[in-house]
Amino acid sequence: MHDEMLIVATDESEKPEPSERRKKLVTAWQAKLKAAKGFHEKSFKQMRRDMDAALNGFDDKQWSEEQYVANILQRHVQQRTAALYAKNPKAVAGRRNRMTNQVWDGNSDTLMMAYQASQQAATAGLPVPVEASAIIQDYARANTQQKMLDNVAETLENLFDYFMKEQQPSYKSQMKALVRRVITTGVGYVKVGFQRDMDRSPDVAAKISDVQAQLDYIHRVAKEAAEGEIQQDDPQVEELVLSLEALMNEPMITIREGLVFDFPEANSIIVDPMCRQLRGFVGAAWVAHELYLTPDEVKEIYGVDVKNKYRSYDMKGRLSNDNDPYKERVSYDEVNGKGATDGLVLVYEVYDRKTGLQYCIADGYDDFLREPMSPDVRVETFWPIFPLVFNEVEHKDHLYPPSDITLLLPMQHEYNRARQGLREHRRANRPKY
Repeated sequence: MHDEMLIVATDESEKPEPSERRKKLVTAWQAKLKAAKGFHEKSFKQMRRDMDAALNGFDDKQWSEEQYVANILQRHVQQRTAALYAKNPKAVAGRRNRMTNQVWDGNSDTLMMAYQASQQAATAGLPVPVEASAIIQDYARANTQQKMLDNVAETLENLFDYFMKEQQPSYKSQMKALVRRVITTGVGYVKVGFQRDMDRSPDVAAKISDVQAQLDYIHRVAKEAAEGEIQQDDPQVEELVLSLEALMNEPMITIREGLVFDFPEANSIIVDPMCRQLRGFVGAAWVAHELYLTPDEVKEIYGVDVKNKYRSYDMKGRLSNDNDPYKERVSYDEVNGKGATDGLVLVYEVYDRKTGLQYCIADGYDDFLREPMSPDVRVETFWPIFPLVFNEVEHKDHLYPPSDITLLLPMQHEYNRARQGLREHRRANRPKY
């Protein structure tokens, strides 16, 4: 079993060294993304404060959990989510309204007169008038085409319903979480993707349930064992053997493909600072999706070993030598030279509208994780990411709208202060003996 794995793993070739202009392009995109994150930093911090306020019931550094807190913010979020979200949403597809008739004018009287003229000609043994025959044939042709389009629309509805049920976690539960996210942070996103039979997307929020992730893990461990990075007595080799035995015992292995929906976090979508409106990304030249992956996941998904050529992040997205929060932080521009295996890799999926390409880069890595290509999903707007906002406002200096939490925070603070004052008054007014 080990010999077979080694033969399969050694068939792949090493990735060539990138050219200087390719390195410069990657570096330019990294600088552009860093500048855009700094531009939106104030809005991202506000989102974080809104999440903390919805959780704790206050957003005041001078307020503590020992003081009176009545979390009316969370009650508002739950009530509005239930009011806005449909309990059983259903996608509906239909044909567009258009002029399908070329001869018939759409008037029922004209069609009736054409049928009467046809019947009278048939009764008298005469040829059908040319005008009446053309109207009847045009009506029959348009009717057949409309029925075909209706069947296509019904097929699309069935397929969409199937893929919604196949996704794990379920599509409906994640849509409800999206509505709750928009109420809390002011904006939420839906990302449309397509999972192929031998390809795995880095989006980790939702996937079609199959064995693709397991196969990617087996492939990576087998390759590392062949290259000598993993010894025969390593515990990962035992995991590899057990995984292969489990797959061999399966009666049938199904690798599925189809439409998937990802629901990124509100601050994981980096928008071009030139954007003037979130809905439709008006004015934006590019949009990026930020993901944190382990080096092993990068190797499984993209087939690239980043080794020590990346900046290491901890679980909270902070730069560090490793995940130990008590160690000294490195500067943002310092590349992790020790190659910490426990750190996370910051991966960006950039959708550039000007070039029509999708770039996949990692922070600190000097090459693309995979070759730039057209997006997996083709949509009319080019962006496979769709924003959802509720409290839209028109302001030149503020791209992100205020959330319900931001608008209700003064009321929450005033209620907490009033109830805390009443508590202190009751304590001071206790009978003294």
